[in-house]
This record gives sequence, C-alpha cells and structure tokens, in this order.
Amino acid sequence: MVQESQYSINERERKIAKERATARRFMSKQMSFYNSRTALQIELVETEKYIPTLQFQHAMLIGGEGDWNRAIRSNLNAHDELVQLIQLLTRKRRSDELACRFHGSNNNKSLTVKRLPNGKIEIISGQGKDNYRKTSLEPWAVPHVLSLAYKAYATRYNIEVIEAVSILNVSPAD
Repeated sequence: MVQESQYSINERERKIAKERATARRFMSKQMSFYNSRTALQIELVETEKYIPTLQFQHAMLIGGEGDWNRAIRSNLNAHDELVQLIQLLTRKRRSDELACRFHGSNNNKSLTVKRLPNGKIEIISGQGKDNYRKTSLEPWAVPHVLSLAYKAYATRYNIEVIEAVSILNVSPAD
C-alpha cells in the first residue's frame, strides 16, 4: 500500500512537471517592434554554452518587412548584462543607459539601451563604424521586454518567473 501511494505521488509530480514544461514552451519567446525605418526582434535564445539569454536583432525595413538576412544580431551576456537590463527596465539601475560593447566574433558589435525621460526605451545596435540601427519603444512595450528578460533569467536557473522577480527585486543594484 505504501508503495502504491508513493508511486501515485511521484506520478502526480511528473505530470505537474510535464505541464509546467509544456506551458513554458508555449510562452511568448520573442517580440517584434517596428517603426518607420527599422524592425527590432527580441528573442529568448540559448548561448553556445546553452545558457538562456536575450538576442536583439535589428533590421532595416524594406517594403514594410524587415531585412532579416542583413540584421545586426547581438546576444546579451547572460552573466551580467541580462541582470543589468532588468535593473534598467525596473529603474533599479542608477544610470539610464546600458552599453554592451565588443560583442560578436570580431568584437565589433554593440548594443545600447537607454531609458528616456518620457518613459520610452531607445535601443541602438551597431556593427562596425558606420552600420547601426535605432528603434524607440513606447512605454507600453517596456513590460513586454522585461517579461522576456525575466523568463530568460528564470529559465537559466530553472525557477518560476515569479521567483526570478522576487530574487531580482531584493538583489542589490549596480
């Protein structure tokens, strides 16, 4: 009898874990934003070492569609830049700007995220000297980007998103 009840508890735990994994798989993992000249896609991805982080893809608009073949792609460093982005978006960061430099195989990519006084977020991607894209996100878009960042953090540590929010709320800012 004891073994049967133990089996049913383990089976129940497996079922709950499977439901959570399915729910996580179908949660939003990318968002796209467009303005008059550029398109920006922010996506939850894994680094080469399988660490979840955010990837920013910036493309010029051609005929109303993003030219994704020539997009500038930048991954946030999962160790510190991801947390710094969360701090910037939650206004815990002293500075209103996050500058991520020397990314890519040639160390020539950069990503700058600025918090503007009007509540907008400006995202600037660069590659080389003259190649850059800039997109301003309206205040309503900020929580969507923040939710992706929290999901990346939570996935990295295999915790629920609400736990990630709690941990990062009590963590010291830069």
